[in-house]
Amino acid sequence: MGGELNRVIAAHTPVGMWFELCVHMSHNPKGLVINYADASPPPALPRCAPPLREEAKMAYDPTAFYQSFLLVTPQEEQERLLLQAPYTLAPDGSGPVTEERPVVPAVANATETVIAVLNPSNNSGVSGQAIVQIDKAAGTVTLDVVASGLTPNEIHPQHIHGFDDDTPSLLPNITLDTDLDGFVEDPEGADVVGPVILSGTASGMVTNEELSDDFPTADASGNLRFHQEYQFDLTNPDEQAIFQNLQDRIAGREFQIHGLNVVDGQGAHSDYEVNGEGGYIPVLPVANGVFLPVVDPNTADAARLYVGLLDRAPDTEGLQSWANVLGNGASLSSVAQQFLDSPEYAQANPTPLTNIQFVDALYENALGREPEPAGQQAWVDLLAGGTSRADVAIGIAESQEAQQFFPIGVEQGWIIA
Repeated sequence: MGGELNRVIAAHTPVGMWFELCVHMSHNPKGLVINYADASPPPALPRCAPPLREEAKMAYDPTAFYQSFLLVTPQEEQERLLLQAPYTLAPDGSGPVTEERPVVPAVANATETVIAVLNPSNNSGVSGQAIVQIDKAAGTVTLDVVASGLTPNEIHPQHIHGFDDDTPSLLPNITLDTDLDGFVEDPEGADVVGPVILSGTASGMVTNEELSDDFPTADASGNLRFHQEYQFDLTNPDEQAIFQNLQDRIAGREFQIHGLNVVDGQGAHSDYEVNGEGGYIPVLPVANGVFLPVVDPNTADAARLYVGLLDRAPDTEGLQSWANVLGNGASLSSVAQQFLDSPEYAQANPTPLTNIQFVDALYENALGREPEPAGQQAWVDLLAGGTSRADVAIGIAESQEAQQFFPIGVEQGWIIA
């Protein structure tokens, strides 16, 4: 996939601050420049149409998924970085790069499908993807992993990590290297990564054991292609607790693969796994990624209406219901109108909003900023000319700015079949 490059990405956050996010990129050698764009309407109503695809039940094609990442566009990479920012430790180690948007974990809970793009840890050169699908009714968790650059013919432990208090994990960085051996070992990253929730065992055994022989082995080329379904016994308190933990929050959980060869002398006199002895260290992290929701266009559209019009993250049942309505052929305008006619919207706005107030509220809710004068006036003029509030809500909440700078989830690499 090309040489790994360290890039510093400058991005505009919802609160109007700039941050620098150090990332590992295995493609797009020119890096990314994120330009701030507004939602000012062109002569036609702005509607950035999602890519066409068959819509129904989510199905995963690992080969197509893997190949799709070779074709990722700069905008798709940018959206992924913005999605990862709340789950990435800032370069100074002070906390997340930016605050989490509640809509993202809410969407993940509704879709029950998440992806983690795996980046190298500890200069391992490992990259890949991990996909989790949760079936709440069946009590199953399905895990697919595609990875390359691993130590050949060795067992590589892999886990889903996270915290019990709904705090998301953070992707670690070198600021956590307290023993200054050049590696971020498990104990050093524990405070931001969290303990093991579920081990990706080869047998399908449900456990959170960190080390055992029950993990997959990389092939002779250092590649891993892994698929397993974990069937939970929900009458078993331990298994029920693990399943509940994943069911309550799956976005922001971290996936790690472990196992790296180190040379003799590295980390000599340090405190943790790398201690100067060299050889294969099965517990040393070699790749990590944070789980983000995989969404179809209907789910993303409905979620943005919740944020733009109701100023809240969607509830699971409501989001699934509206996504199904759109999937069955209802227009987005008709769904937006039902949001505007809902008791919840009326209760939040007991005094009818003026056109200016309506536009201002959409900008604040959907884009996290005040409108620029020209954009505000353009939308107000459209309303005065007879354009419905439902269509204006779509124009702002579903605008290119909203989709580009406030992504709901990841669509890249998925087949809806």
